[in-house]
Amino acid sequence: MQQKRQLVVIFLLWTIISSGCAAPGGVAKLPLPDRPHLPAISANEYVPIKDMPDHYMVTKDTVTKIITRDKLRHSYELKLEAVIKATH
Repeated sequence: MQQKRQLVVIFLLWTIISSGCAAPGGVAKLPLPDRPHLPAISANEYVPIKDMPDHYMVTKDTVTKIITRDKLRHSYELKLEAVIKATH
């Protein structure tokens, strides 16, 4: 009888200790932000400058598209960074 009590006590202690030290069941998945729709820029929008092969001229419209793309990417980067930081 004494031995059964000891086994029950040992089993209960083991159950309590092991459940308290268990790893969390999982990490909550946070929703990922939607990828931004970036305005397309075609190669035709870049006009090479004569006598300067590495330099290009662009229209005001193309500059606006480039700036918009940059802002959208930066915003998306900040949202992804917030998701990553929330999980660490």
